Amino acid sequence: MREDNMAVLYHHVRTALSDEQCRARYLEEKAARLLGLHSAVIAGFTVLVFIASSLFVPPQHAIAWLAVIAVTVTYLGLISAWSFLFRLLRPADVYGVHLPNNWLEEMKQQGANDNLHLAVIRCYETWQLLYKSNQHKNALLTKAYHEVVFSAWLIAISLLLLLAANYLVA
Repeated sequence: MREDNMAVLYHHVRTALSDEQCRARYLEEKAARLLGLHSAVIAGFTVLVFIASSLFVPPQHAIAWLAVIAVTVTYLGLISAWSFLFRLLRPADVYGVHLPNNWLEEMKQQGANDNLHLAVIRCYETWQLLYKSNQHKNALLTKAYHEVVFSAWLIAISLLLLLAANYLVA
């Protein structure tokens, strides 16, 4: 392949790698913000449950039993979403181009076209790893989002049952 064609190919692969690195940072920042917000929701829900625990613990009627079940399932949903968000933030070592220990010697021994070819290959291999990692992170973020939505519905149901239990006790 001609050197100018290889340079264009290198530029294209390098741009794709840079875009994928930006996408990885975006996914991690989004997960970190969502994790902070989700942690605050868990803390707030825990405070509400603690304050209202005298209304449904020990359960003495059907509404109190439903409230206990709803609160338990809500915590399971909240913890599941939390787990997905934590897994999304798992450190990975696929962000940069891997250079073997002898890369400088390889570069000195080969011509410019071969060096560009090696650079294209290394960038492309890194892009593949990062793309696969981002696909996995995106799947985790989607699952976490679904769990958060599910948990929000469960929180609403739990709060309604706590209000109903309060009405029955009063």
